[in-house]
Amino acid sequence: EALFELAPIALSVTSEADETRATRWNQAWFSHFHYAPELAQGPAETDFGLWVDPAQREMYIRALGEPGGDRPLEVLMRRADGEQEHHPAGRRRVALAEPGDGEGEFIHG
Repeated sequence: EALFELAPIALSVTSEADETRATRWNQAWFSHFHYAPELAQGPAETDFGLWVDPAQREMYIRALGEPGGDRPLEVLMRRADGEQEHHPAGRRRVALAEPGDGEGEFIHG
């Protein structure tokens, strides 16, 4: 957990139960994208404008279920100030939850 929080790159976490919606973001993510925590914690990423093209988000989600789906894809994302940038989006399965709780998580960055 501490490695996630202190990582110098923007990362988010999704649960294995719902890979399509981020549940946590590290400080580097907030520093990079400049969204207020209360905005990011509620709605899906498409609702607050992170994904410039929601179709890219759907393509990314579909790719996660395919062989090699953990390879980064270059996607266009929007910062809170409206600036758009190409961002490598990839994921890795990790165990951030307590052992034995039956749910894994994925780190995206």
